This record gives sequence, structure tokens and C-alpha cells, in this order.
Amino acid sequence: MKNNKSLKVLSTAAISAALVAPTVAVQPAFASSTYTVSNVQTVGVNSWVGTGSSTVTNVAIKIPSGTISSGDTAVARVRLPNNGFASILGVDANSAGKDFVRGAGAQQTLTYNVTVTAPGNAKTNFDTKVSFSFNNNGTPVTVDADVALTDADTEITTADKVASALNSKPDFTSNHFTAAGSNGKLVIKQQPPSGTNTATVAQNALTVTETDGSVFALNGSSPSIDSGNADQSVIPVRNAADAVNSIDKVTIKPVGKKASAYSAANNASGGPSNKDTANDEYEITIYGNGNASEGLVYLPISSLYVPSGNSGAFNLTIDSADGKLSKGDLAIAQVGTGSVTATADDITALQNKNGQSIGTIRLKEDRPGLFNTTDEYTLKLPKGFSWNGLPTVEKVFGDGNANLEVRKIDERKIGVKLKSGTNPTSTTAGTFALKNGKVDVDDAVAKTGDVELTLEGDYGTTNGTLKVATYGDYGTSATVAEPTTVVGGQDDQDIANFTIKENAPGTFIDGRTIKLTLSGNAKWNLNNLPKIKTSESDAQGIRVEPSVSSSDASTVTLTIKGDSKDSNKVAKLVFEKGTIDTAANAQAQDVKMTISGSAGATGELTVAKLTPAATVTVDGETPKVIIGAQNQDVGTIVIKEAKKDTFDDKNKKLVLHFPDGVKPTLPTKVEVTDGDLTLDTANVSKDGQDIYIPVKFSSTKVSTIKVSGVKVNVDRTVSEGDLKVALRGDSVVTTDTKVYAKNHSQGILYGYNTDTYIPFQNNHDAAIGTVAKVVTPADGNKYAENIIFKIGSKTYTQDGKEMTMDVAPEVHPVYNRTYIPAAHFAASLNIPADKVVWNEAAKTVTIFAGDKIVSATAGKKELVVNGTPVQIDAPVNYGQHTGYRVMVPYTHLALALGATVEWKADTQEIFVNKR
Repeated sequence: MKNNKSLKVLSTAAISAALVAPTVAVQPAFASSTYTVSNVQTVGVNSWVGTGSSTVTNVAIKIPSGTISSGDTAVARVRLPNNGFASILGVDANSAGKDFVRGAGAQQTLTYNVTVTAPGNAKTNFDTKVSFSFNNNGTPVTVDADVALTDADTEITTADKVASALNSKPDFTSNHFTAAGSNGKLVIKQQPPSGTNTATVAQNALTVTETDGSVFALNGSSPSIDSGNADQSVIPVRNAADAVNSIDKVTIKPVGKKASAYSAANNASGGPSNKDTANDEYEITIYGNGNASEGLVYLPISSLYVPSGNSGAFNLTIDSADGKLSKGDLAIAQVGTGSVTATADDITALQNKNGQSIGTIRLKEDRPGLFNTTDEYTLKLPKGFSWNGLPTVEKVFGDGNANLEVRKIDERKIGVKLKSGTNPTSTTAGTFALKNGKVDVDDAVAKTGDVELTLEGDYGTTNGTLKVATYGDYGTSATVAEPTTVVGGQDDQDIANFTIKENAPGTFIDGRTIKLTLSGNAKWNLNNLPKIKTSESDAQGIRVEPSVSSSDASTVTLTIKGDSKDSNKVAKLVFEKGTIDTAANAQAQDVKMTISGSAGATGELTVAKLTPAATVTVDGETPKVIIGAQNQDVGTIVIKEAKKDTFDDKNKKLVLHFPDGVKPTLPTKVEVTDGDLTLDTANVSKDGQDIYIPVKFSSTKVSTIKVSGVKVNVDRTVSEGDLKVALRGDSVVTTDTKVYAKNHSQGILYGYNTDTYIPFQNNHDAAIGTVAKVVTPADGNKYAENIIFKIGSKTYTQDGKEMTMDVAPEVHPVYNRTYIPAAHFAASLNIPADKVVWNEAAKTVTIFAGDKIVSATAGKKELVVNGTPVQIDAPVNYGQHTGYRVMVPYTHLALALGATVEWKADTQEIFVNKR
């Protein structure tokens, strides 16, 4: 076989996690010390775990500097829950205690379990790199060694080879480390640090990786070096911060009940041969040496007994009488509730045929010894699916010879229990793999969609169902990520990633097509057509070749190359990096993509939200300009971009384009009033109907431009109505000049520049806004409309705009007529003030209103209209009582001037020229 250099024994992160996880740090309020618990295991009740020298868990006690002075001590009591027992460093309950001195006698030992699945025929040789890291007097050191494994290697030979490779490295042996294989375990030891031997080792020191970082499978499972227990010396010479440890000695004294005195623990199988080494309470005395650094002590716990009635966290309680050590509860084990967790390695795609494979199903005990020969765990297929034969079983984890057997209960249900002749797991919870399962499909009954197993039986189950496959006919489904925001008139804008997925393998066939058609105001950018995102796709060997065959680039055709008909997985194609060009004059709308073609893919997706690139408005009231007049003011023009960076720089310009017959002057001021867009205001220019505004730097915040002081000459060819200004220019619109090439003989567009195809030719205007109202000269003499006066009020409104008078309309107390000041009534109709003339001597006011001349004289019951007296039923009032304003009955004055009036009695209002 070819030498494979892509062995993955176990990732660095995975091994580090396995060595120390789960880890719990406990530091109660006002605590003087911190406890860290590593390698917490899941255990069952009424059973022993970690008997002999095997450590169940390791408690690290870290004491801040200055907590214990030289010759001083800190005392704590540690106890287990009622009728729970454990051994700490094997101290016998019948002894007076045992002293442990810093660095004395004990070697620093790290033990790793080695697990390799062998033999097999997947690959022959595997190049592996072992890395061992430690800290030498503050300097990190890593020893790398190469190991060649074959598929014939077992746990024992793998451990031996790794040990030999490490022992061949001088940096390893010169720091007093030795490695040895021990019946499938890799044991690394170091002589006690002293003198120049100051190397310190963390529990996650060892990592094993494949040479090139790739993953491979050996006999269906990746070989792994799994964590064992790191049995470090009780008091390291150096602490976790690599300073001299401030702890000199620890005394461990049993003070509680020994396990031999409790019949349930004494009789439970698997316990230590000497039950007197396991107690329910210990006194820990820690002696300081005066070093101004923190202290570190390790307390390995073994021979743990958990009595019945416990679940969840199994805690070790720490009390401190002198307050120098923290009080707290440490979870040293997790008690399983007796349930199975089922997981699926892979989700396969099923079609309407028999004997189809499903992925491996893993069954994991939540505590050792759960599976037995009596109780059964069942896996039931949904209606329309049946088991074709039985899956095979492989033990993945678990001690001893434990394994499972499978039986067929009925067509849809299989049962699993401990295999006859094997023993339950005792110290390590088991994980078992059900492999090579096959199912048949009855199309008349089976429902398309997810295929989920129902999980039941005599054990508890953490999940009642498990998805193992999907089932469907030929066809596709399409989904899209969050739509992007694009603006009108610009090219090469990103759309959302989208996914087209087979419902059943074999839907995508070589040579068939998927067509993607955009809605009318968007076209594909030919330089960046959608492509498959390989990191998120499961293409099953399929690739696509894009082309644009429509004359306007609205449709891209993806031709399928290869097919998925030989796969048992559906192909999922995730497309990315597609960009579009948009029409400048497009209004706010969704950009939709319709999916069609001979491959059978269908659907409609919203891939972007399109908004106009900018708005053009006028600041304040819209002014009026007269046809045929010159130098007339338009309003201050306000330009606002839709989103940041809409207006491009790079010597680009914004253009305000006025309509034919209207010529603007240069603005007196151009400024950015909001945002950080930078304009070259010194070089604003004009040419004919256009004002050019150069952009220096595009914005990082949405920006607003104000253009002030523009005057216009309006010739007589301009029609009355809105005077609209368009925003265009290469700073805001690019798709009116974007050019692609076209192969005329094949009708195919290409993404390089010539002069043959422009996606939105003659579509220049990104925004259009009204900046003035064009009126005829006669319009200037027309009366205003929608005028409202109110009795007793010195204000009136004209088209909603409030105006002020110095005299209010009133009802005459004698004549019962409503009087209104003549001059203000004329002004409300837009009659200029110089057209209202007062003759003091005659006490006569004359109003010149176009072709009407109306006079009113104080005290007379008449109005003179175009020289003809017209009688009225109440006299004209004038004098001090009227504020020296000529007051005329409003109905008569309105009639004389040709205005219409309406009286609203309930609100005491006069409506003039109501529209």
C-alpha cells in the first residue's frame, strides 16, 4: 500500500481536553485558596471506581502567596457524602496519618492510555509526530519525535513505539525524563526536580498529531492516544507559576469512618483489597516554608465508592477551621442516572429501493455497568421503513470484554443488550457502535423528509428520537442566506449566498442545467458569476460551468458536470460570490432569483434588497419659478445617499441634471451637512443644464449634501408643473457605462471589456427630485386657495400656512354682519401690497386685482367695482374702533373681487376659495 502521511491520532486540542476535562475551579467569596478538579468521571451507584493505584480524579489546591508563613500551617477537613468513601494517596485508616514532603522520593509521572484499532486493510503505514512539552527553569521546551505505525500495531506495540521515539531525543532524557510502554499504556516519568533539574510538566504535556494535518481512517476508526491519569508528585518543587513552591509538607490523616465498617461498601464488587485505605473524612495539614510565592498541592483520589441514592454531582466538601483555606464543595464525580445517549455519525439519503445503508449509530452509557444481559434498548424505524438484516456491534470505549448483541424484534424494531458471556463495564462507561445497518423502503407508506428512530426500552434515554437519514424523490430544494442590500445604478454588488440541494441522490445528472434568472432591474455581473463554495458544500463530485446566454444578462445557466447517481448522499451546492448590476432608476424592491432548468431545480429566492442609491429633495417650502423669467431662486437641494460608501471617489463626479429649457447658475455653496463624505467644493462646475460636484473621498457614514444658492433661467418652452432635477454621474451610476463583450454567433456574453454590451444603457438617473414649481406669468395673478379666517382671531391660514393680522374679523353688533379687514383679505388672495391703495383724505381704500378695481369708502353702504357703485346692506367701517383699518362685510368684498366664500357657523370660520 502507498505510504500515507495523513495520520490523525488525536488532535492537540482533543488530547488536551481529554487530559484535564472536565475541570472545575471553585473559589468561594473571601476564599484564600482555589481548588481545581480534573478528570471528573461518570460513575454508577453502589460501586467502586479507580481501585488500586488508578486515580479517579485529581484535586489541585492553589494557595495565594503570603497565606501561610514559614513554620505556619493551614488545616482543612475534607469529607464525602454520607456512606461515600475514597482513598487519598492510599493512607490507611488504621494509621496516624502520613507525611508528604516537597519533592521527596516521588517521581513526576504521567500515564496515557493508548488505544489503536487493529488489524485492518484501510492503509498500511502511518507517519505520526509525538510532541512532549515542559518548562525548564522558565523556558518552554518541546520535544518532537516521529513514529511510524502500521495497521498491525496494537495498543501495546503503539505505546512501545511512542516510548522508544521519545527516549531517543536528548532534550527528553537530559531533563531526566524516561518513557516506557506498560501493557498498552504510555508512562512518562521524571526524577524529582532538584538542583539543575528544574523541568516542570503540565498534565496536557503530550500531543500526538498526523504529519500533514489530514484525517484518515484506520479500520473505520481513527487511531488515538487517549488520556490516562497524570499522577504528579504531591508537592511539586515549582508551583503553577513556575516559582519555588511555598509549601514544604502535607500531612494526610484519616479521621472518619473506614469503608470496611459499612457493609454495602465492604461487599460491593470491585473495591480495593484493603477497604481500610478508603475513608469518608480526612484532615489535611499544609506546612508553609516562607517563600513569597503561591503554593501548590496535588491530592490524587482513588478507590471511590458512591452509595445508592446519589445522582448528579458527587461532591467532596472542604471545611477550614482557621479560615486559611477556602470552604467549598468540589464535584469529584458525576453520578449517572442510568440512561443511554444515542448519536448518529452521518445522515444518509435514502431513495425508493431496498438494502440501503445508514450511518453508524453510537450508544453511550452514562455510567459504567449500565448495559446488562437482561434489560434491552430498542431502536424502531418509522412506518414505511424496515430493517434489512442486523447491524454489527463494535466496542469503542469501555473496560473489560463488554460488548453488545442485536436481535430483530419485528420488521421495524431491533433490540440491544449486553452480549451473553461478556461482563458489564465496571470502571469506564461504555460506548458501542452499531455499524453496517441497512434498511428497505416501502414507497407507498414512507413519508419524505427526516427518517427518525424511536428510542425506547428498559433503560432511560436522553433522546427519545434520533435522525439517521432523509428520504425523498428526485427533486431539489433551495434556500438563501440573509439578503444583502444593493443600490440602484451600480455594478458588481454582492448578493446573498444560496443553496440548491437534491432531495434524493441522482437528481443532478451530467449535462443538465440550472438556470438562475434575476428580476427586471438587476442583471448578472459577468465578471463574478456564482460559484460553488466548497467549504460549505457537499458536492458529491459535481461541478458546474456557468454561462450567460440571454441577450440582457438576466439569466445565468449552470451546466452540471458529473452526477451524483452513484452516491448514497444528496448533493448540496452552496453558491457564493455572485454579484449583480442594477438599473439606476430602480425603485425600492426585492431582487428575486427564479430557479429553473433541465436538472429539475425550481424555486424563487430573494437574494438582495434593492433601494435607490440616493434621494433628491428641497429644503423647506418648494419655491415657484415663472416661465420665461431669469435668475429665479430654486430651493436648497438636499442629496442623501442610501448607505455609506454609495458615492464613489477616484476622480468621480456627482451631476445635477436640470431639464431641457432650464439653465442653472453655479451654486453659492455646496456642503456635507451629515456624515463624512468629502467633496472637492473648490472645483464645482457647470455646463449647460448640468452642475458637476467632484467627490474626493467616499463616506464611511451615510452622508447628506446641501447645494444652496442655485438660480435658474426658465425659457418659454418649459411646461408648467414640477421642475425636477436628476442625480447622475459616474460617482453614483456605473451600469450605464459598464461594458461587456458578446459572442454574436453563439449569443453568449463574456466578462471582459469591449464596446458591445452595456447592461443598462441610457439609464442614467439614480434619483429625481422636485426643486421648484413652474408657473405661467398668469399664474402669478391667480388668487390663493384654501384660506381660512376665524372670528376673533388675528391669524389666518393660506394653504395651511399661518399668517398674522393686526385686526381680527368680527361680527357687527348692530348689523349682524361679519366684517373683515380689506387689506388683509386682499393679501390672503396673494394681491401684492402695492396694489392696495389708501386715500386718507377720502377715507377710501382701492384694491387693484388684475382686471378688477374695487373701492370701499368709510361710512358708505356701497362698493365701487370697475367704476360702478354696488349697494351693500351694511356700511364700511373705519376709525379708532377698527384699529384704523377699513372693515368690509366679507361676502360683499369677496363677490366684488371674484373670490368664493363659505361660512361655517359651528366653528365661526370663513373659508375662501376652498378647494
